[in-house]
Amino acid sequence: MDDSADPILDLRWRERGIPAVPVRPALEGFGRELIEEALPRQLGGPTSTQLINGSICCRITMPLVIHDDDSGSNILAGEDGR
Repeated sequence: MDDSADPILDLRWRERGIPAVPVRPALEGFGRELIEEALPRQLGGPTSTQLINGSICCRITMPLVIHDDDSGSNILAGEDGR
């Protein structure tokens, strides 16, 4: 990792045992909407989901920043002991 870059969290997970589908479903559920639309806006990082051979793979990347609501400033995770 580049020491000059701000710290990030790169979260990846896979759920197995879902029905395999030949194409991306036309209807999308709340979970996918949350991951693909709401999280990028709220967390400031990209997200993606893929349906692969009876499993769903998800990736969420976000900056590791704590929002200090009292002062309105941002604190990098770990700088204040939190």
